[in-house]
Formats: sequence, structure tokens, C-alpha cells
Amino acid sequence: MPPCYTLLNHEPTSEQREDLRSHWQAEIVLPPEEVKQAWASISPEGELTPFLLGPFLAWLEEAPPGSLVWVQGEYGVTYQVVKWAVGRGLVPLYATTRRDVVEERMPDNSVVKRMVFRHVQFRRYEPDSSFLERGE
Repeated sequence: MPPCYTLLNHEPTSEQREDLRSHWQAEIVLPPEEVKQAWASISPEGELTPFLLGPFLAWLEEAPPGSLVWVQGEYGVTYQVVKWAVGRGLVPLYATTRRDVVEERMPDNSVVKRMVFRHVQFRRYEPDSSFLERGE
């Protein structure tokens, strides 16, 4: 099975692994621990710099052209990694989910929301806006 390199803030679920196997004929490749930790701890403060992207792009450079890359996380960094991946002939994906929300009113009149996320499918990041012209 071809590889699916993953940059995520969570462990892939069994449903996501099965979807990749059955619909994309791909097997998950997890990043080394230091890359995983860096992805999970991207600061929301400061400017986005090439230095910040370095560990992620260096790891993904081992991906052969045509490999899937499942990228989800901090939006600005995700956007840059997706653009970089497309430019190198990789196929970036993201997972879609269904959210079930339960609200509970607390004795102090506050509201607690609990969300349960369920995997639906994977979609390709479209590399440009030309798909809008298809009118589908």
C-alpha cells in the first residue's frame, strides 16, 4: 500500500485508518516524535516563518511523489504545508467530520457543550480554484 504521511494534532482513529485503506489504498505513516510534538505545539503567537515550517517540510521530503499527505492543524501552517506538498507532486488530504453537540445547563446557569466528532471521509485539498469553473 502506498504511504499516507500524517501531520495531525491527534491519533488517527480506526475509522480513519480503515477509510484510508479501503478508499485510498494507503497506509498511515506517522511522523517521528519530535516532528509530532512540534506540530502539536505550534504557537498561536508571533509571525509564521520558514524556520517554523522546517521540521515538517524536512520530514515530508522523504515522501515519494504521488504520496498522500494528510494535513490538519493550525490553519496558517497547514496552508503553507499544503501549498508546498502540491508543488512537490504530493496529494494533500483532510478529514471531514460530523459533529454531534450536546448542551447541558449547569446549576450556576452556565452552559456546557460537549461535541462528539465522527469521521465521514477524506477530501483532497484542491490545488487551485479551477475546480470552481467545473460547475459541479
